[in-house]
Amino acid sequence: MKTLNLAIAILVLAFPFIVGAQPQNLPVDGQAGKCYAQCYIQDQYEILTEQVKVKDETVVVDVTPPTIETIQKRVLLRPAVTKRIPTPPVYETISEQVLIEPEQKEYKIIPAKYESYTERIEIKPESKRIILAAPNRSMDAKGMSLVSAALPYLTTPASYSIERIPMEYDTETEEILVRPESKKWIQYAVDKSCLHQDPEECKLWGLVEMPAEYQTITRRKAKGCPTGYLPSRNSEEGKEECVKISKVAATYSKPKVTEPQFIEEVIPAEYMTVTKKREVSPASVEEIIIPAKYKTITKQVLKEPAGYKEETVPAEYGMVEFSVRKNLQLKEGLTFSPSGILSTANLEVAPIDMDTPSSYTNWEEAGCPTGYLFDEADNACKRILSTPAEYRTITKRVLKEKGGFTDFREVLCPGKVSNAVQKIQKALKEKGYNPGPIDNIMGPKTRAALTKFQEENSLPYGNLNLETLTALGIQ
Repeated sequence: MKTLNLAIAILVLAFPFIVGAQPQNLPVDGQAGKCYAQCYIQDQYEILTEQVKVKDETVVVDVTPPTIETIQKRVLLRPAVTKRIPTPPVYETISEQVLIEPEQKEYKIIPAKYESYTERIEIKPESKRIILAAPNRSMDAKGMSLVSAALPYLTTPASYSIERIPMEYDTETEEILVRPESKKWIQYAVDKSCLHQDPEECKLWGLVEMPAEYQTITRRKAKGCPTGYLPSRNSEEGKEECVKISKVAATYSKPKVTEPQFIEEVIPAEYMTVTKKREVSPASVEEIIIPAKYKTITKQVLKEPAGYKEETVPAEYGMVEFSVRKNLQLKEGLTFSPSGILSTANLEVAPIDMDTPSSYTNWEEAGCPTGYLFDEADNACKRILSTPAEYRTITKRVLKEKGGFTDFREVLCPGKVSNAVQKIQKALKEKGYNPGPIDNIMGPKTRAALTKFQEENSLPYGNLNLETLTALGIQ
């Protein structure tokens, strides 16, 4: 087997990160902290055995004519038929009433009725007024009472007082998510002696976790206003404050005057008489039914449709000679009547075809030598003489699975390689492969022994994949 110079690049202890375009076939279910690379799988073969025909089966058909005898039987010359003779239709005359105009409805509107009546209505209600009983010096020149001079007068009008106090605040701090936790693929540089023609395909990829990032923010939150105060914003200074609005009542003063004497005078109400109309009976609708109109007509209807009457013409029979195979045997229950009709239980029935195989128990053998069967298509007795085919068993090696580069599979990450080389050398030596000195160095002999082990055990090769480590017994 041809030895390949495999790229065991992941055995290097430290690799710088390389930023580049990621391959499209990286595993979507990759786990953080693990590394993945492409492996090479050799062609897989299997040994198969099969039988090959070396001589075909030979078949020879031996043909001989059957033995014939002549018999007579009565056969149907013309079957019984039934003739159908047409008969004319029969009609009868009937009378019936037909609708020429359906029942109808008319509607008559009856207007509403009214009557006139008079009604006395109030045009000005009863009222009262206050008049001065005895004049005094609180009267003006026309004798009117200066009542307003004795009423209280406004000293200070009603108003509102506004009390303002600053709004109180609490300070709050909060952490907000700037960037969520994520996973990121990173690439490691590897040895360019990989099996891929493109060196970029030989690079190792690892999935790492990127922690979430947070930012602390501080903000002020209003505590609210005391009882009786309402929150407000000072339009001049633009600050929040608490405001309490209180109502200040008006104050009045009363002049010192001589109280006048008053009396109450009633002014009677005023009425007028008007004429109105009122409804005696409301408007209504009267329904008038106009009966339907009919007409009597006479017509002919079909009493009996046209039809047919049947007449039977009997069947005709005659004696005919037949050449048939010798020794044909009828099935049990079938026999020939004296007139030559094939019958059942000695009762004449409709003729049965003498050439129907279902009427005989030995249809296939009658008239043929022993070992021959009758072929109705060729009207001959036939037997088949065959020689079986001959086979030979051969063994061949066939391709079971084509090798090549696989998709990305889990391999040892760079930081774990240095601890595994010595275990790999010991495991190779125990399995009969020569890795050179057990020195924990991946030298040419160790690489050659590892490659040979992978090839002879049909394992993916080109790196330290998990399948190879499991086959070596290394956890």
